[in-house]
Amino acid sequence: MALIGHFCVFSPSSKTRRIPTCYVTTHITCWYTEPDGYQVYHTVENDREDLKIAGCWSHARRRFDEAVGALPKTKRKGSRAYLALTMIQAIYREEKLLKDLPAEERKTFRQLSVRPLVEAYFMWVKENIPKVPQKSKTWEGFSYSINQEKYLKVFLDDGEVPMDNNAAEQSIRGFCIGKKNWGMIDTVAGAKSSAIIYSIAETAKANSLKPYDYFEYLLTEIPKHLDDTDRSFLDDLLPWSPNLPAKYRLAPILYRYGLSTVYILSCICILLITYKALPR
Repeated sequence: MALIGHFCVFSPSSKTRRIPTCYVTTHITCWYTEPDGYQVYHTVENDREDLKIAGCWSHARRRFDEAVGALPKTKRKGSRAYLALTMIQAIYREEKLLKDLPAEERKTFRQLSVRPLVEAYFMWVKENIPKVPQKSKTWEGFSYSINQEKYLKVFLDDGEVPMDNNAAEQSIRGFCIGKKNWGMIDTVAGAKSSAIIYSIAETAKANSLKPYDYFEYLLTEIPKHLDDTDRSFLDDLLPWSPNLPAKYRLAPILYRYGLSTVYILSCICILLITYKALPR
C-alpha cells in the first residue's frame, strides 16, 4: 500500500537550492516527488538513494498551451503546438479511465492503453522538433518533453504515481495566497515549525481527514505518551492509519467534492424545497 502525503520543506537559500512542496507517494523503500523540470530537483535525487523523480505532464502541456494562445485563432488548429496538446489530451483521457482502479491494475492497464500513446507522442516530438524555429514556444515545448522524457515516463511503471503534480500545487495554493500573513515567522525555527504544521495539515486533507479535528486528536493523544520510550503508538496516529476514529474522517461526498461545493448544493436544495412549498 502506498502512503500519500504532502511535505513542506523550508529552504533558507531559495535561489540556489530551492526544495519544493512535494506530492509524495511512498512504498517502504522509495519516495517519489513530482516537480517541474528545475535542475535542482535532480541534484536532490542524486543525493538520496530513496528518492525518485517523476515528471509532470501538466508542466509539459503548459508550454504548448502558451504557444497556441500566442497564435492567431485562424492558425491554431493546424499548428504543431495544437497537435501536441491533442496528443497529451488523449493520454490524459485514457489515464482518467483508470483512476478508480487499484494501483497494480492501473499499472497493468497503463501498459496496454497509455504507454502506446506516450511512446507515439515522444516519437512524434523528436521527428518534429527540427521543423520548428529554435527558441519558439513550440520548440521550447518539444525541448522540455525530450529533456524530461525519462521522468515523464516514470508514472507508467508505478500505479501509485500520478501523471502530474496538480494535487501538490492545489494543496499549497492557500499557503501561497496567504504568504503575506506569515511575516511574524521571522526565524529559521519558526519557518521549520510552519513547514511541519502545513505538512501535517495537507497530509490530513489528502487522506480525507478533518484537519482541525485531527490536530485536536493529536494534541490530546500524544501528551498521554510523553513518558513512553516505545514510539510505536505513533503508527496509530498517522493520517493514513486505519485505526483513527471514524469521526475524524470526512464523509465520502465531502472528500470527493469539497466542503464548499457540498454546502452550496445543500443551500440550492433548501431553496428549491422552500420554493415548492410556497403557496401558488
